[in-house]
Amino acid sequence: MFIIVRFGEDKSELFNPNCKIHILLHNIKQRCSCQNDDNIDLSDETGTVIHLPKHPYEYGKSYLTERTSFILVKMEKETFGNGDEQRTVYVPDLQDKKNDAAYLARLNPRPKMKATLKPRRSLEKSDSISPRSRAAPVRRRNSMFRNLAQAATRR
Repeated sequence: MFIIVRFGEDKSELFNPNCKIHILLHNIKQRCSCQNDDNIDLSDETGTVIHLPKHPYEYGKSYLTERTSFILVKMEKETFGNGDEQRTVYVPDLQDKKNDAAYLARLNPRPKMKATLKPRRSLEKSDSISPRSRAAPVRRRNSMFRNLAQAATRR
C-alpha cells in the first residue's frame, strides 16, 4: 500500500499511509524538503483538501486511497474583513498547480459572508394587529373540529 505525494518542480515521493497521520506528515516534511515549522496537508488532483492535521492519531489509510497521487499544500493564515477574522489559505507546493485557476478556486473557496441578524421587534400595545390575524388560528382549529364532527355524524 502506498500513495504518491507530488511537490516542488514536478518531483514525487512514495509514502506508506498505513501509519498514524502525525508520523506520516512528519515523514512528508522530511522527505519533501519542508521546514519543521511548516503546516502541511495534502489535496487531491482537483483541489479537495484532505484535512489530515485534524486527525493526528488516526491511520492515514482511513483518509487516503492507495495508489493515488496527492499534492503537497502548505497551510497559511490570512486575515480578512476588519482584520479580526482569520482563515486558513492553502498554497500548493507543486509548481504546475500554482497558476491553475480551477485548482486554486477549489483549494481555497471564497469565505462565506456572515449574515447579520436583525433583532426581533417586540409587539407593543401601540402596534396594531388586526383581529383577523389574531383569530386565524382559532378559526382553523374550529373548522377542523367542525369537519370531524360532521364526519362522525355521517356514520
